[in-house]
Amino acid sequence: HFDSHQDSTRSEINPDGTRNLSHANFAYDLQEEGCIDPSRSVQVYIRTEMTECGYNIIHSMEALDMTPVQLANRIKKIVGNMPVYLTFDIDALDPAAAPGTGTPVIGGPASDSVRKVIKGLRGINIVAADMVEVLPDKDPSNITAIAGATIIRDIMYLMCESKRK
Repeated sequence: HFDSHQDSTRSEINPDGTRNLSHANFAYDLQEEGCIDPSRSVQVYIRTEMTECGYNIIHSMEALDMTPVQLANRIKKIVGNMPVYLTFDIDALDPAAAPGTGTPVIGGPASDSVRKVIKGLRGINIVAADMVEVLPDKDPSNITAIAGATIIRDIMYLMCESKRK
């Protein structure tokens, strides 16, 4: 889970008994429902403090002190050979590299660094992936959309390699 936010707040229960689902609580809800083993999951480039839910958290300052190869190896060690759903929130990037998002947080990586980390993830078992929170209307320069498209292409290459094994 590449993001600047942990997205692990507890979802509130509505008066009718349903959950108030949002992008801010999917990580909490999935681990609570047993869909994710948080001990084998990692959230990287995090720049906020929320409920941890047992996830392995690599805060942005720590991640940026590592080389991309070191960071990729740490992620690979955590996930092992488990099936991986890779979710990438564009606000994982620093707002200078991706201003077109709803909740930008300074202190993130540049797109080059992230692409090197993704390249370093070769060999993990990616079964599905997504790219979220790219908001082109907030970025007339289109740099966010270009970064998002390039990063998701890199992830798709990883998925293709994973399927060939």
